[in-house]
Amino acid sequence: MNPQAARGLVFAGLVLLVFAGGLISGANLPDRLAWEVPKPVPGFWKWLDRTLPRRAPTLEELHPSPPPAIVEIAVVDFISAYRNGGMSEAMGLVENCYADWAALRPALTRNVLLRCAMMDRLAVAYDRSFRRNFRLPDGSIPAPISPALAPDRVFARERLNARMLFGGDLRHQEFALELALKPVLEAFLARGRPDSKPPAKAPPARTSSDRPA
Repeated sequence: MNPQAARGLVFAGLVLLVFAGGLISGANLPDRLAWEVPKPVPGFWKWLDRTLPRRAPTLEELHPSPPPAIVEIAVVDFISAYRNGGMSEAMGLVENCYADWAALRPALTRNVLLRCAMMDRLAVAYDRSFRRNFRLPDGSIPAPISPALAPDRVFARERLNARMLFGGDLRHQEFALELALKPVLEAFLARGRPDSKPPAKAPPARTSSDRPA
């Protein structure tokens, strides 16, 4: 074959290759083949998908901790009630919160009950601290200010909250609420009364790049 004919065949082959590539790409042929060509043993792929090992979700993924916005709402509402009428009004707010949740339960979100649980925890923690610090003349610890703060009723609410919010795990509930409310409780108990907003967050520490030369 003479060189000129060979060059013509190579050029024609390149043109056909480019044309075929454009046709395949334009028709989205690879994807169509992947979807339309039947896989061998179709049931095997479904079985494999069902039996592949998967990481079990963590407790935090199943029952997440309270969002910061809900923590702030619970704290502000509790402080406002305490300012207006002391622990009696604060506990009235807590009991009304639970009553509203029970009445409208199907229509309410998890965050509504979280708000009740956090206000409840604030009230219980402050009541216990107050009664330990201000004992009766004979040295004994006085009874709770409100009947709703009696240990058996507090525990009944804790079990309800754990069942509805944390899959029945009391320890996970304790950890999640303690983590969410620890800074607030420390500020309350340090002042002796929950009569003002919790302190603002400390500013981030300055790094060497932030310092002036």
